[in-house]
Amino acid sequence: MKKRRLALAAFFILMTAILSGPAFADTALTLKPAYGPPTSETKLVGSGFFPQEAVDIYFDDEDMILKVTSEEGDFSYTLEVPDDAQPGEHWITAVGRSSTAAKQAKFTVRASWTQFHRVSSHLGRNLLENVLSSSNVPNLAQAWSFATNHHVDSSPAVCGGKVFIGSWDMHVYALNATTGKSLWNRQFNNAIYSSPAVSGTRVYVGCTDNNVYALNTNTGATTWFFSTGGPVYSSPAVSNGAVYIGS
Repeated sequence: MKKRRLALAAFFILMTAILSGPAFADTALTLKPAYGPPTSETKLVGSGFFPQEAVDIYFDDEDMILKVTSEEGDFSYTLEVPDDAQPGEHWITAVGRSSTAAKQAKFTVRASWTQFHRVSSHLGRNLLENVLSSSNVPNLAQAWSFATNHHVDSSPAVCGGKVFIGSWDMHVYALNATTGKSLWNRQFNNAIYSSPAVSGTRVYVGCTDNNVYALNTNTGATTWFFSTGGPVYSSPAVSNGAVYIGS
């Protein structure tokens, strides 16, 4: 443990010295995407290094790979996020061995729960879970609560820092996942029992007014709706661009 602490201290001292150097302003590093779960991939594009320079790529303090730049001092690399990377902000750093030029970019680890039982197959568990275990679950404490105006039978979907939930009060709510504050709410003509499902910029939900709705995740505006022959109590499953739901 002592060696680990010393290694971490040395790494951050090195990064501070390098990132404050004159070459730092001339380098660039971009990530796409800049968020995702453990084991997901992000494409790194770096520039401003020496031609054919060896560049170390770090994820936090872990040296992931050594890349060699082109004649123009550029490089690209598809990095796989470590499976033990916990939710939250992490730093990806590129450091040139000859120039000492360096650049950092922030990557946010998010393990979303986008629909009822997490995936379209309704597996019901997160295979990428690396925080909760049987040993620490008893220590969980309430972070926030949000009151609707009636019962909540719907299960939440969590994606992109937002929580989506339906209520008997005829509303679908989008809440800030960190604070629990309301981001938007959308009123319908009848109660919502269905659990929302999120895919891209759409949140899908069934309503007991006989319709299935696709809403914009940022505003709650209706993108489209589909009328069935009766109330929709079931929760949608989304897979390969299709929405499956019973009525």
